[in-house]
Amino acid sequence: MKSIFFLIVFLLFNYLTIYGQWQVELTAAEDVANPVNYPHIAYYPDGHISVLPDGNEYIMFWAEFESHRSVGSTQFVEDQIALQPNNAVFGRRGNFDTYDNGGSWLMSVFREQNNDFIGFFHAEDHWYPHTTNDIAWKSIGVTYSNDKGITWETGNQIITSATPKPATPTWGGTGDCCVVWDHINNRWLCYYQEQTISMAISTDPKGAPGTWKKYYFGGFTEDGLGGRQSPLPGLSSAPGGNPSVHWNTYLMKWVMVWHGWNPTNIYISVSADGIVWDTPKSIIVSEIGGRAWYPTIIGDTDVEAGEVAKIYYADIAPDFSYRKFKSRTITFFDPNLSVEDNKLKNDFLISPCPSNENIKLSGLPSGNKEIFIYNASGQLVYKEAFEGSNVEININRFASGLYYVKAQVGNQSMNKRFVKY
Repeated sequence: MKSIFFLIVFLLFNYLTIYGQWQVELTAAEDVANPVNYPHIAYYPDGHISVLPDGNEYIMFWAEFESHRSVGSTQFVEDQIALQPNNAVFGRRGNFDTYDNGGSWLMSVFREQNNDFIGFFHAEDHWYPHTTNDIAWKSIGVTYSNDKGITWETGNQIITSATPKPATPTWGGTGDCCVVWDHINNRWLCYYQEQTISMAISTDPKGAPGTWKKYYFGGFTEDGLGGRQSPLPGLSSAPGGNPSVHWNTYLMKWVMVWHGWNPTNIYISVSADGIVWDTPKSIIVSEIGGRAWYPTIIGDTDVEAGEVAKIYYADIAPDFSYRKFKSRTITFFDPNLSVEDNKLKNDFLISPCPSNENIKLSGLPSGNKEIFIYNASGQLVYKEAFEGSNVEININRFASGLYYVKAQVGNQSMNKRFVKY
């Protein structure tokens, strides 16, 4: 299942950006549809997209002031099938005196075990009594579900600003978060913004209130609730917000994307420890002269990806009158690999397509290679080794549907898809 995301790459209109120790390549932007009739699509994406496997399906959380839940056949937005349930599962907005009266955005969701989920959310306080002013004071909270995210407990704050909320509505606070589990050090890493990108950690498996410590000039010494923070090393040259972080199994490093304040581009950086980051580089600029914001990279999920993944983001008009939901394929390169390895692309052909009996793979590199075929649920249905540059495979026994082919040559892979009718 971890290989399915390698298999949708169409490297047309690419550009390559080189950053010394690592490189990325992006395809041209594509519009993302609304396959589940999400009711707030005009304001989406509006933060980090969270997705996690559930048997042969994937559960995705769509975060706006109220968060919705959908299920799909893959981890990608365009393959989500339906909202389940139809109504919002978490968050509300209204004229009541709480820290989350402006809404709660489920930004990062994880399975604790079985049906038990843990969710980290961005909350907004619009002041009380509420008028027509939607200025927000932000904070970060945690909540729990025992039915796979269909219903959630009342959330509690875990990270708040060192600056007290002023009496007069003022943009501020601590929020716009992304949380990942640090599998190396067995701890939660929460990345958030208060003008610049900062972070906090918790070694409590449930990420409970009172267990979080903010990074402050070299150490995690400040309390999550009201403590001070300082910018993460290496990121000060591109201040911004809404970070999205995943562990990259190809680079064997953490990868962060976020949007900048000025210019309003999407940036990328990598880190070996999740704390000290490489110099940021701009990778996406608005195509409509506005803001490229709210990025999320999805590979296996939103918190783990490999050599090839997809990046989703919003392209927002200069006057905020509309936004477009966009995606690109992003490919990572390690310059330490041989030149020949890095030249491997999706340059073989599959014919005929669609097919009912046989498919022919043409133009493969000569020499030893393995061919893998996955169904639309990511299950391996075929594997065989070959030597020639042309391969014929009988697919008569396959069920009708979409399939993904991966040709593995050494450390690199080439990927295509076909339809069996």
